Amino acid sequence: MIENKQELIDLAREQAKVNQFDNTVMNPSLTKLGPCRQSNGKFSYASWTKPYPIPDYYQTYMVDLGEKFKGIKWLPLALPKFKIDNFDEFKEIWEREKIDLAKTNESFDSAEFYGLYITSGCLIDFNLHDLYNNGVMTTSQFSNKTGHIQGRTPIGAFSKKLYKHKIFFDLISKIMFQFPIYSLSNILIVETKKDIVPHREQSWAWKCPTEFRIMLYDENTQPTIYVSDIETGETRYIDLPDDTNSFCWSNGTQVYGIDYHGKTSYQIIVNAMWHSKKLDSLLTASISKYANNLNYTIEL
Repeated sequence: MIENKQELIDLAREQAKVNQFDNTVMNPSLTKLGPCRQSNGKFSYASWTKPYPIPDYYQTYMVDLGEKFKGIKWLPLALPKFKIDNFDEFKEIWEREKIDLAKTNESFDSAEFYGLYITSGCLIDFNLHDLYNNGVMTTSQFSNKTGHIQGRTPIGAFSKKLYKHKIFFDLISKIMFQFPIYSLSNILIVETKKDIVPHREQSWAWKCPTEFRIMLYDENTQPTIYVSDIETGETRYIDLPDDTNSFCWSNGTQVYGIDYHGKTSYQIIVNAMWHSKKLDSLLTASISKYANNLNYTIEL
């Protein structure tokens, strides 16, 4: 466990307080989450076309949901457990195909996760999205290299790999059906390989939950993922009930981190543009089911 964790939590909170609810400073495409459907407070369906402002009506919906659900720090989701039927086959694939999700620049930071994208709504954009900025090419594609890497090495701020396999199809279908997705950016599986330093994702800055995860497998016997309130500094571990393995938290009001105890855990990250009405319905149902089983009191 990180020795100076509280110091790092406080640092992450102070950094998050700057433009705390400003989506224009968020660019998930430059993180492990990318390529994504949004960047810097705009919808970005393809990197070679200019992003366009998020419509006022959508921002109004999400701000209203933020006020309605701002009391949620983290919450189990009232959804059945997600699983992969042939888990042994999954582990074989995982050990063979996983990569370090590492920064591609000269940074000395080592990767915190192994990972794979298992599907991407930005599939066509997957190899190209970092070559363009607001519709303008920033990196020449001329290269003497051949094949699929011609002019495209390295790509992006983080290493990335898309691995599509029929073993994931049912899982992806269930996620698409049950999560409040309007337009999917990516679904990726990650494996924690060290302590995850407290931070905020570069996704959305709404007050309502925007980070959706599934704990696919976890050998730990105690909770390892925690959120810390940006305003109060109160830290809470995400302790899931036995009947669900999906959960959420607010990226606008919380920073998060993960303790690593040398045990294997696989986590699914779902990153999307969220459907406001479906999100409202899912959060309402989840509060009704789990409000009395949390390690804090939801104040609505």
